[in-house]
Amino acid sequence: MPSRVTGSASLKKAPSGPPRDASADGLPSFDVVLPSEPCRVEQARHSTNAWLKQRCGMTDDRSALLLLVVSELCANAIQHGRSEVFGLCGRMRSDGSVRLEVRDWSPSAVPLPQRAEPMDEGGRGLFLVDAFVADDLGGAWGFEDDGTVAWCEVPLRADGSACASPPGSMRRWPS
Repeated sequence: MPSRVTGSASLKKAPSGPPRDASADGLPSFDVVLPSEPCRVEQARHSTNAWLKQRCGMTDDRSALLLLVVSELCANAIQHGRSEVFGLCGRMRSDGSVRLEVRDWSPSAVPLPQRAEPMDEGGRGLFLVDAFVADDLGGAWGFEDDGTVAWCEVPLRADGSACASPPGSMRRWPS
């Protein structure tokens, strides 16, 4: 299947296989499954915010942008998915980045960012995801081939560097 790139270098095909299990290397991770109800987007944001700040040490300005991305991806899973639940997981990676995934368990065509008309009420979400993740956070995002998972990966720090030891971790970064 061809790559899903349409005028943006940041929309990429998902790497093969699931993200590395963070519990095996001691780096922070979280997984939640929530009912597919619009009010649950706030809960997803709060869970992600706590994890990003308390366990990963992400700064407020970066986490605020990433929470907008989480809100959009969760809202899309609720609106366009056909499951009664959606999943959200986060993994800190040893390269100094975090990976977030939103799963709706509803195979579908992979959506692409659209340009909405000025008076349209919706249709800007993935366009904003692309701008925040690629331009503002220096990361990448995309979907698994079957459309069930939207993901993004961003560096923890604006300069792409990792901290020596994630807050609350028992182990130091691998060298």
